Amino acid sequence: MKYPAVFEAEAVKHVTERGHGLVDVAKRLGMSDKSLYLWVLLAKEESSTGGAESSLLKAEVSGLKAELKRADGERDILNTAAT
Repeated sequence: MKYPAVFEAEAVKHVTERGHGLVDVAKRLGMSDKSLYLWVLLAKEESSTGGAESSLLKAEVSGLKAELKRADGERDILNTAAT
């Protein structure tokens, strides 16, 4: 299953910044602890190379694109209804 980048970033934050246990976070989110472990590992590698900020920016851009797509769809529906 492919998770949104924002979801991935928040799950990693729970483990790395808030100090929650990896297995506990995975269970609460209903996902594989192996997947979360991989995400945490990749995030640590990115932070050591300075890529953590770009990863968060990518997650934010992804979320904003999804929100824009939803808003465009709503606008199209309203335009259709108005004509």
